Amino acid sequence: MVQEENLEARPEEYMVMEYEDGESEEESDKGEDIKETPNEPYPSETPPDQHKAVVRARQMEDVITQEENELAELLVRQLDI
Repeated sequence: MVQEENLEARPEEYMVMEYEDGESEEESDKGEDIKETPNEPYPSETPPDQHKAVVRARQMEDVITQEENELAELLVRQLDI
């Protein structure tokens, strides 16, 4: 058997872990009690796909605003006649 000490703990909290010969910590633990955090960007970072969607939405908003202005001008011209 191989013994491994948890060196990050305080001296009175050392934990000796015993493994069968040839078995590593990963094999014995198998991560059953640990949930991995998904690799997601920080909230301040925008994922590439989301960034593209935001840019497209802004472009569409600009086009709609331009079309609204053109329609408003046409309406004003029609009402002035």
